Amino acid sequence: MTLRNDERVNLALTEKVELTPAGGSDGSLMPAAWYFETIDEAAEKRIADIVRTATS
Repeated sequence: MTLRNDERVNLALTEKVELTPAGGSDGSLMPAAWYFETIDEAAEKRIADIVRTATS
């Protein structure tokens, strides 16, 4: 996992994390990076879920 704070904050999963396809209409795409400018309560919860899943 990487976390960068440039113009926007970037949270990314690296190849060392088990990536799984998102499913749905985008089929084999694997969510691996998120960009955000602010963190509200919903975003904080989602980030915690992503980190928890990636590190378990």
